[in-house]
This record gives sequence, C-alpha cells and structure tokens, in this order.
Amino acid sequence: MDYWLINPKSEGSGTDLSGESIDEVYMGWNKNDCPKFYDSVKAGDVIIVTELSHANTKLHYIGLAQSLDEKNQCWYLKHSTKEKNDEIKQIIRNNSSEFGGGNSPNPWGPTKSIIKLTSNPAEKKVKEILAAFFKEKIMKEKMEKYANLLKNTHNLILHGAPGTGKTHLAREIAAEMKAEVGFVQFHPSYDYTDFVEGLRPVNDGSNGQIGFERKDGVFKKFCERALKNLEDSKKFVAEKESKISTEDLLETFKRSLKEEKEIVVQSIRSPTKLTVFLDNDTIKVKIPKGTIYSTSPEKIRRYLKTQEYDEAHDTYEPAIGKYILDNDSCCTKNQELKDDFVTANLKPFVFIIDEINRGEMSKIFGELFFAIEPGYRGAEKCKDLRTQYANLQTIPNLFDVALGIKDSDNFGHFFIPENVYIIGTMNDIDRNVESMDFAFRRRFTFKEITAKETQEQIFSGLDDAIRDEAIFRMDSLNDAISNIEGLSSAYHIGGAYFLKLKDLNNDFGLLWEYHLEGLLREYLRGMEDADSKLSQLKEAYDCQKNEENS
Repeated sequence: MDYWLINPKSEGSGTDLSGESIDEVYMGWNKNDCPKFYDSVKAGDVIIVTELSHANTKLHYIGLAQSLDEKNQCWYLKHSTKEKNDEIKQIIRNNSSEFGGGNSPNPWGPTKSIIKLTSNPAEKKVKEILAAFFKEKIMKEKMEKYANLLKNTHNLILHGAPGTGKTHLAREIAAEMKAEVGFVQFHPSYDYTDFVEGLRPVNDGSNGQIGFERKDGVFKKFCERALKNLEDSKKFVAEKESKISTEDLLETFKRSLKEEKEIVVQSIRSPTKLTVFLDNDTIKVKIPKGTIYSTSPEKIRRYLKTQEYDEAHDTYEPAIGKYILDNDSCCTKNQELKDDFVTANLKPFVFIIDEINRGEMSKIFGELFFAIEPGYRGAEKCKDLRTQYANLQTIPNLFDVALGIKDSDNFGHFFIPENVYIIGTMNDIDRNVESMDFAFRRRFTFKEITAKETQEQIFSGLDDAIRDEAIFRMDSLNDAISNIEGLSSAYHIGGAYFLKLKDLNNDFGLLWEYHLEGLLREYLRGMEDADSKLSQLKEAYDCQKNEENS
C-alpha cells in the first residue's frame, strides 16, 4: 500500500507533509504531464486530497482507491460537507483534459503537486490524518442518526449508565439539527406551575404587598417561541411570494447590467472572477481566458428560488444568482425582503429535560400527557386543550390566536407546535426509574447510551497516552462490573468520570480514591462479600498498570 497526498503544501490545512521523508514529487494535471503517478497508483492505495478554497484550506476529500480498470482509472470515496451523503466518484480520468475532469469533485480547482509517501514517519502521519478523519466522519454520521430518530419520533429519552455524556449528547443532537434549545432539570419538587403555568408571587410595588399572578412556565414559554417561529415562517413564504419573485430579481439585475455595462462576480466553484454583461437580452459570461458563454435564465431563476444548483451542469448561473441575492445595490427589493424576513425561516426547537425520571410525571405534565404525543402536535390536533389556569386568562395568548379563539370565556388554549422536539435524559440505576408509568413511557422512544460507545468522544480531550490507558482501565473495570451478580451495564462507569484526571495530574490512583471507590461501594451495598467484590473491581481497574510493571 502506498500513500498519496494531493496538494501537500496547502497553507493552513494542517496536512503539510513536505517536511517528511518522501519518495518522489509528481507535478502535472493529467497523465501526459504526470505519467509516474498515473502508472504507479493502484487499488488499495490511500489518496488524500485537500480542499483549496477562498477563505481557508482544510482536509476535504479522503479515501481508499477502490479499483483500477484497464484504462488505469482510479476511484475513491468522496467526503464532502456540501453533500448530504458520501458518494463514490472518479477523481483520476484519462479522458479528461485536466485533473478531475469537467465535473471534477474538487470544485476549488485541481493541484499540480502530488507526493508519494512510503517512509515510516510519513506513513505514521498519514495514518493519524486518516484516523482523525474517519473518527470525525463516524461522529457526524452518529449525530445524523440520532437527529433523524428525534425528527421521526419527536420525543426521545437517552438512558444508560451514569457519566456516559447523555446531556452533552442531547445538546449535540440539537446542534446537528441547528435547533433553538431550551433546558430544564427535573427534581422531586418540580411541578406543573414551574413547567406549564401557575400562580407565582409578585410584588405589588405600590404598598409592598405580595400578591399572586398567573405566569407561564418554562415549557409553555418555549412552545410559544416555537409557535411564533412556525407562524412567521408561514407568513414568510406567503409574503415573500407576493412581494418579490425570481423574475423581478432577474429583471432588476438586467437593468443593472444595462447601466453598469458589465459586472464582475465570484465563481462559487473556484477562485475565478467572471465578467458578466448583457448582449441584447441575453446574460453572458466572459472567463479570464477570454472565452464568452451564454447563460441559462432558467438555471439562474432556480438558484434564486432555492439557492441550490447542479454541480455537474450549472457552471456560471449559481455565481450570478448569488451575486443577485447578496448585492444590495443590484437589488434593493431583495434587501427589503431580507430586512422583513431574515429571521422568519422555520426552525426546529429542541427542549432538553435532564434527569427526567426524577420528577413526578403526572404532577409536572398534567393534561400534556395527551399533547406530547407526536400524533397530536399542532393546533388542529389539540384544539380543545386548555390549561389548568385558563379561567385566569383575560387576553388571548398566541395559541388562542392561532386557533382563532375570540371568546374571552374560552381563552387559555395550549398545544405543542409541530416544530417542537423533546429529549429527556436519565440514569438507569436511579431507583425512581421504575416509578415512571407506561402512560408516559409509551409517548417516548428510548435509546440506550452505553459507556463503550461514548468513550472515544468523551476522551477526545485527553492526551493520547492517558486516553489509551483510560480506555483500557474503563473497559476492564466495566467488564468486571458486568460479571458481578446483581449488577449490569446500567452500573458501568461512564467516560465522564475519567475526565476528572485533568484535575488530578492524570493520577489514576487518586481517581479511584476520590471518585470511583465510593460509588462502587454504594453499588455493592447489601451484597454478600461486598469488600471482596470491591477488591475484584480494584484489581480490574489496575489491570493495565500491573501489565506495564510485569
């Protein structure tokens, strides 16, 4: 297996291996310019390609060469942040006039620098790059999987052993969805007045007397924000279409071209500057080499409407469309549109309930047991639901307005909007888990988060040597816990406990003494031979240290 690095000296990429021992440097765009590379690369070789963009340079394409046919074509796995899914695409093609070809998967422009790395130092560094890439790729795929699960179920509970990063994971899922986030932690004294609405003490102000006033709870306020966004987004779509059309934008741009004679735009797919001008009523583009191309009005309109384009066939139209949308002097109407609707795009709203099992569900949710069901989200599905303090509602709230309620005797409606998602977290070993009734459980999808599957993510902040030892000790200890009758994976030690090593000068002995021994002793309380079992766990925890000393 050989290693190939394309564009090895990209500034800021973090992948510069030019200082390593290398066999050869190949220069050229195609097989004629660079025959050694094309003749030497073979199936199974590792090919790394870095992205060259206007703002920065980073590792963008990476993968294993999958096959070579009789024409010596090389295929590899493409990874692109611009696309939803990975695709197998061709990067080296003999029938192309330049590296990558007409629909090159590298829209930032090909490179003339290719190096072959076979020496040990270089191989080690390339493997580190590969490991880092695939780790990031796996984490992204995992977050996408969790996000899709939440989108489809609306209500999700992450459960498992303590210290497995469930709360952090909930926030990561929300971040993956680009959602607005609300957060609360349940506890035994938390109730409906905190969560939905209730009477709260207020200071009269005039005579210093304390009175009570109906106030919305944290979840109701959150749902109101989500409903406002949902209503505004509907208004956004309707009013956007009525105020301005893609045809208006295109005609305004043409008028600008008549006045300015020509306009320079930035290509979306490369650093190239394009000169745009009007020939009769046709928008044309001149590239730096001097060649002139006619553009497609339909492709420009499509970009203006969706901001999407076909990388293989839409060459210049996206650059023109982006210029139209971004340039104030070109389209004053569009700027008015931005001012009115810039925040009106529909957003997901994720409400995180930490330690959800520690609250008394019926006391907190009340009539919301009905409303939180995914099938009853939205105004029409829940139009008859009123809150417990609805009789104190003197003016219509946002939910009343959405339902068209005008009768003051009928104010105080509430429903959970379609764009609200709920994530709960809980530890399986908590005794109050068993008290959660099935009326609540069946409204949520439960996903176990194990100590093993989250350790890599949690340990990413530790030094390499410490991380390896922490993983070994954690796995050894958790295997020993599972072998004790009466314990299970719910009692495993999560990776978050090992993060305390940072504050203990990486001393595993102090971690045991200060944080693990007491917890494990509680797990074993009341068991026969508890001290002996604790010694077994300590021996498993010290396993790697003993191996190193032997």
